[in-house]
Amino acid sequence: MALGPEGPRTVTFAARLGGLGQPSDLAERLPKALIHHNVPGRPVHAFLRDFDRAWAAAAPYGAFGARQRWVAACTSLAGAWPLVDARGRWRQGEVTLPWTALAP
Repeated sequence: MALGPEGPRTVTFAARLGGLGQPSDLAERLPKALIHHNVPGRPVHAFLRDFDRAWAAAAPYGAFGARQRWVAACTSLAGAWPLVDARGRWRQGEVTLPWTALAP
């Protein structure tokens, strides 16, 4: 999470892609301000649900490696969620959103 004088600015999800089952596995590493809000009806839950769906839809890219699957899932998410970063960061197993997109 990036912080500024006004409070949180962004939230970054980062994964070691080789051992990732699905993106919602990252929920256990949510910032404390979000972890208790990962319940149906809350934005962070909706994001992780959508990320899991994009991950599942990108399964064919898994033949080229987990990195390519992650990039395909992030590309799919970019249409529905305001992702801050681009392919370069995605290739590293990272994806960042503005805090306002996930805030409780």
